[in-house]
Amino acid sequence: MDVRRKNCVRYFIICLLVLMPKGVLCQQKNDSIPIEVKVYNSFTREKMDSVTLKLFDANGVLLATELMRTRAKISEGVVIDIVPNLKMKLMPGNSYRLCASQKGFVEVCKDFEVPVKLYGRNVDKWELEMELDKDLMLDAVDVVASKVKMVMNGDTLVYNADAFKLAEGSMLDKLIEQLPGVTLSDGGQIKVNGQFVSSLLINGKDFFKGNPTVALQNLPAYVVKNVKVYNKAKDDAYLYERSDEERKSDPLVMDVNLKKEFMGTVLGNFDAGYGSRDRYMAKGFLSRFDDKLSTAVYASVNNAGFRDGFSRDRSRSVVWDASSLSTNDATYRQAGLNVDYDDKITRRSAGFTLEGCSNSQNNRSESTTLNYMPYSASYSLLSQDRRRDSYGWLRLDASTSMSFSRLHWIAELNGYIGRNKAMAYKRSGQLYGFGWQISDLDTLTVRERDFINLYKSVERVKSDNWNARLGHLITYKLPFTGDVINLSVIGYHSDSRNKNMLSNMLVSRSDNDVRNDYYAMPSRSTNVKATLTYDYNLNKRVKITPSYAFVYTDYRNDRDLYHFGGDSLMSVLPSLTDSISMSIDLRQSYVNRTQTRTHRAGLKVRYTLDRLSVTANLPVSIVDKDMLDTRAYSGLKQKRSFTAFEPSVNCHIMTGGHNFYVNYNMTVNSPNANQVLDYTDDTNLLMIKKGNPDLRNSITHSASVSFYQVRFSNSQIINATLSYNKTLHAIANGRTFDALTGVTQIKPMNIEGNWNTELTGSYESNFGKLQRFKVKTTVNGLIADNADYQSLTISDGNQSHNLVRSIVTNYDASCTAELTYNVDKLRVGVRGGIRGIWAESNLDSFESVHGVDSHVGPVVSWGLPYGFYVENTLMLYCRTGYTDRSMNRNSLIWNGAVAKSFGKSNAWTLRVDGVDILGELRNLSRVVNAQGVTETWRNSIGRFVLAHLQYRFSISKKPKQQ
Repeated sequence: MDVRRKNCVRYFIICLLVLMPKGVLCQQKNDSIPIEVKVYNSFTREKMDSVTLKLFDANGVLLATELMRTRAKISEGVVIDIVPNLKMKLMPGNSYRLCASQKGFVEVCKDFEVPVKLYGRNVDKWELEMELDKDLMLDAVDVVASKVKMVMNGDTLVYNADAFKLAEGSMLDKLIEQLPGVTLSDGGQIKVNGQFVSSLLINGKDFFKGNPTVALQNLPAYVVKNVKVYNKAKDDAYLYERSDEERKSDPLVMDVNLKKEFMGTVLGNFDAGYGSRDRYMAKGFLSRFDDKLSTAVYASVNNAGFRDGFSRDRSRSVVWDASSLSTNDATYRQAGLNVDYDDKITRRSAGFTLEGCSNSQNNRSESTTLNYMPYSASYSLLSQDRRRDSYGWLRLDASTSMSFSRLHWIAELNGYIGRNKAMAYKRSGQLYGFGWQISDLDTLTVRERDFINLYKSVERVKSDNWNARLGHLITYKLPFTGDVINLSVIGYHSDSRNKNMLSNMLVSRSDNDVRNDYYAMPSRSTNVKATLTYDYNLNKRVKITPSYAFVYTDYRNDRDLYHFGGDSLMSVLPSLTDSISMSIDLRQSYVNRTQTRTHRAGLKVRYTLDRLSVTANLPVSIVDKDMLDTRAYSGLKQKRSFTAFEPSVNCHIMTGGHNFYVNYNMTVNSPNANQVLDYTDDTNLLMIKKGNPDLRNSITHSASVSFYQVRFSNSQIINATLSYNKTLHAIANGRTFDALTGVTQIKPMNIEGNWNTELTGSYESNFGKLQRFKVKTTVNGLIADNADYQSLTISDGNQSHNLVRSIVTNYDASCTAELTYNVDKLRVGVRGGIRGIWAESNLDSFESVHGVDSHVGPVVSWGLPYGFYVENTLMLYCRTGYTDRSMNRNSLIWNGAVAKSFGKSNAWTLRVDGVDILGELRNLSRVVNAQGVTETWRNSIGRFVLAHLQYRFSISKKPKQQ
């Protein structure tokens, strides 16, 4: 025992002797400190390579230089980042500076002090962000901006906002327009590489709740750091085990990220103006964005054609379309409030949008319709309409959510209240075998004996409606298996009260008919949907998601029809209180109700293999419909039950930077109660409607193949899509026309032969030594068959024909091209396009339609010194080749704007906009389909000049860097 104790003591002493010098060494060699440094690109958040690190003392003396190289090594499937350890002889308690630099980036430095007590034992870990150099000197003569416009960071496409030169005072829409591969429509709809963007986000949040025009028109472009485009998963996606391919199938979003210095800053702008023809506009916007709480309030009023109050200013658009400039005379008023709270620490969020409008419209139109009939017959319809509408609505969208480690909960509330009042005047006449001419649009001055009938009416309309929707979603991740269960319950209810007072007079060859009617048409709808899904991974490559959904719908539509006695009162309508002879029409008054119960079981299978992803969705629905209609003094009942199989398959292949998509899906649509019940509705004197109990469900097959490629070196983007759609048993309106009375009978019928195939593609690229030139072109080709039924009855019913299937084949091919040159704040370009349309039919009465539309012209936007800005678009529109010579016309459309910014930081801007300065815009439109050709004149706004004053400001507690 003593020997063992001695040995133990001996070993302890030896170990102590061995360790003591090391400890003494540590305390004597106190001349180094380990520092782990990671350097990131502030724009892309990618780790940077070949960065030079320099160490300075407090007096600025360079102590050491080291070249940092970021690399990685694989150790049992785990990627380990190798970062430099900069070890230098530093004195405890002294101050030092570490700087990182690389060509093309702004040098970044960090000051630090070596601690005394922990000296030699601690390891500091630093992350430095380097920004792109905005003014990089390339040579001794020229100073140009060397900026990366866009990069691909993983699956996220990132645009650098500072790389795009914009005029002073530009809003977000101007920045979005210049992004490579991005298309912005007048209604605020955004496409990226041909794909629709589902939401426009601000700092990762859908702040404006589906109304992107508010942000596009009011958020200053200079506050934007970058714009990211990516597939955004749902808020509960963190509970799922998802592959990269699955993430690519998420909805595409555009995320606008603001600069840090503008977080917590109050941003605002006001704009007011007045112009020729009494056109005016005014709007205001205030917002504040923060890490947790973001708010915005906005309001607008105008009669210059901005439909939602914040639509893109037509006079500022560089993509002109003659038809889109024709806007009805209207006054729009709108206001809204947005509040969003998001606490990333506690993972709680809540927000709401309250928005309302009060609008009025004064619409006038004149139209001529040539209806195709079989056996070389046709008839024309001439009409004049005047309608005044005043309507308003108030909507609320609110949501709240909470996230836990295994549970995610979200609740949504949507509400809507609306009211509409209208007064309408109508005058029309029908002619059989009469030549269709454009001159007939002006007046109804054709000889009365040539008319089949003349119709006049006055109508008052009043409607009040509201709806509410409550949604509840729970997602839970099982603790042992890791599988995910999702339960959602959605309830929806709507209620509408419609009242119509109609006074009409029909003068025909055989008799006159005068009616004064009152319609009370309430309706309500209730919908409840519950869905349960179970998500689990069979293995690393296969994921299976079974689901079950139950949907209950109850829709009721009533109509009480009252007739008034007396002669025609075309100027003053009778009131219910003064009319003693009021009587109800029990034959055409009814209660129409449909109850639908749907059980839907689905199985979703997803398979991923390297760069291949295939998703198959195999749902089966069992539908039960109970339909009831009480018209004709007796109840019309029908019960329909059917099973629908609606499969869809999506495939994505990615190889060598190329992306291929293959999609297929089938949908089944059943007719509604008004189409399948056996009834006759003759309340419209000239349009008698009938039901068809033998209607079948329509089935649509859709397939598409897409290709997409991006090269970031020159912002080159290529994409193409080929699609095909075919509808079996499509529901068409079989029309029988009586040439003696002018009465048309409509009966829904199934028809075959509706299909279309379309090819779309685009190419976009920058070129030139400094990438200042940009070319963009799009092509589109469409072939479509539209099928319908036509029939004709002549000579008091003595001669009639069976229904004839009419097919109109449409060919539509178009190509647009744009070449632009950008330098500093000058943007010069040439736009052009050509479109050819052809239409043919099997009917002898059909006159083939063919023609060519083209346009070409320059586009210039120039930010001049001293705050001046000029924008002009001069476009020549040409129409040739049409059989109707009146359609062949050339129009020169000139739109322009001149602006001057002044004041501190150019906060004030005086702007003058001119729309259709030459007065060449036409307000005629033409539509061709299987039923005929319709040409319509509308009272569009026309040309005007608008001068307005804008003011933009920002209020911040901390210094602002612009």
